[in-house]
Amino acid sequence: MKTIHKYELGPLGVGINVPLPKGSIVLSAHVQNTDIFIWALVDTEQPTEVRQFIGYGTGWEVDEVDEDNVCFIDTVFEGPYVWHVFEVA
Repeated sequence: MKTIHKYELGPLGVGINVPLPKGSIVLSAHVQNTDIFIWALVDTEQPTEVRQFIGYGTGWEVDEVDEDNVCFIDTVFEGPYVWHVFEVA
């Protein structure tokens, strides 16, 4: 069954592993209360696979980011901080 689920990312700036059902489509990333989450369209009948996400603050060096190995997800505003969330391929 396809549904939309949310997954907490935890502290950004480091690689975060998130188990998602295979074939999930990440829709967005946002703050809810005080935590950062991604929302994904998932098929709950699929087996899970681990996918990695990372967030960078505005002005941070991101030399290791390459358009061949990351996919931009969303920009997240957390109080005075602005995070740019990517999925690492």
